[in-house]
Amino acid sequence: MLSYIIKRLFIAIPTLLGVTLLVFSMIHMIPGDPVVAMLGERGAIPEEMDMLRTRLGLDKPLYVQYYIFLKQAVTLDFGISYWSNEEVIVEFMDRFPATLELAITALLFGSIVGVSAGIISSVKKYSIFDYSSMFIALAGVSMPIFWLGLLMIYLFSVTLGWLPVSGRLASEYFLEDYTGFLLIDSLLLDNYEFFECETFMCRLSAFRLPDDMGAFWSTIKHLVLPAIALSTIPMSVLARITRAAMLEVLAEDYVRTARAKGCSRFQVIFVHALRNAAIPIVTTIGVFMGLLLAGAVLTETTFSWPGIGKWVVHAVYTRDYPIVQATVLFIAVGLIFINLLVDLLYALINPKIRLQ
Repeated sequence: MLSYIIKRLFIAIPTLLGVTLLVFSMIHMIPGDPVVAMLGERGAIPEEMDMLRTRLGLDKPLYVQYYIFLKQAVTLDFGISYWSNEEVIVEFMDRFPATLELAITALLFGSIVGVSAGIISSVKKYSIFDYSSMFIALAGVSMPIFWLGLLMIYLFSVTLGWLPVSGRLASEYFLEDYTGFLLIDSLLLDNYEFFECETFMCRLSAFRLPDDMGAFWSTIKHLVLPAIALSTIPMSVLARITRAAMLEVLAEDYVRTARAKGCSRFQVIFVHALRNAAIPIVTTIGVFMGLLLAGAVLTETTFSWPGIGKWVVHAVYTRDYPIVQATVLFIAVGLIFINLLVDLLYALINPKIRLQ
């Protein structure tokens, strides 16, 4: 197992180098000059532009800029943002929890609903529920996220007034940024002594829910619409994948044997069938976890969610090279780690699989 992990990590190195080289080349081929974007096309004079280009290192050849980027990335030094003049790693860590919180919530919701719908459809195949759920799954895959987001905003926010339009928290609340995840920080509102404890038992005894749960429910309300919009595609795909995998497994001889031996319906479905159908389901969930981290741009833009997606879009518009390069590198590392974790789960789900 350990040798397999080490081997996969070594294989990941050329993959990361290829990703960084591709992104570096593409971002520099985009028309436009970051210096012009910073100073303006009319207000800048050539001397100021040359001085700024030298200060940012843009006067060096591209291969030198790429080497400097790789050298600094090893120490997690991704330079300074051209636009905000802040450290890229600091800005990334400020925004990444928002994207991760949204992605995890969307994936959990999509996985629970999608897998459940797929199991029920396979057990009750060719029923009204089967046809209707598969039709909804097809519509969920086909409908663009930004269009669904706009429809949900119009219905639930503008017309009914049930949920907020954008943001992560209502303006009347202020939370200390302990973890960056507002669902957690809103529960730690009055728990300052929690962080002063050093042992697990001390922290457990010090933790208590805040007297006012308004911040927590405000966080939930702000998270509902973007999470549902982002979860539609993984939910739909998982429903179809689960149905197909379960139908294949339910037709196997060992499932019929389990029924003949008198196993309950629950045991047949969840112990014998679902476990053997879990590999394609787990693979799909792992793939979508990486895709949600990388593909939350439309959702974050539609709902003004302050995550890395909206941040990167602004960086592309302003030709902020360090932000784009650092974000893509982090996402690539996350995808590699998720794929490795999925491979390790294979052996746990099915002991017949041996990792070599």
